[in-house]
Amino acid sequence: MRAELRDLSRRSIDETMDAHGLDAIASPANPPAWTTDCARGDNDVIPSSTPAAVAGYPSLSVPAGFVDELPVGLLLMAGDRQDAELLSLGAAVEHRLDAWRAPRYLPSVPAGTAPRNGR
Repeated sequence: MRAELRDLSRRSIDETMDAHGLDAIASPANPPAWTTDCARGDNDVIPSSTPAAVAGYPSLSVPAGFVDELPVGLLLMAGDRQDAELLSLGAAVEHRLDAWRAPRYLPSVPAGTAPRNGR
């Protein structure tokens, strides 16, 4: 089953990149952070990095901006053994977007406040 999923992920990435002449595939990284529910746990979100992770291919996330005060990223993934090319592309994209800010603590959500986006 593991080999079948790896092969399917590799074919999906390889065929998409070949069909469109891509150096990498870009997608939003995970959504902005959400409030953790200590009783029920986090709302599971399938990360956008899953196809590359299952394929064993390189992926990286670069800062892309903010939703309110919460950072969001852009995920880049590439084909087999394209690590160096992806790092170079990621550096160029990060420089172009210029979205990085130093991390800082934000105030906690007051008790009884409904979480945003159902999370």
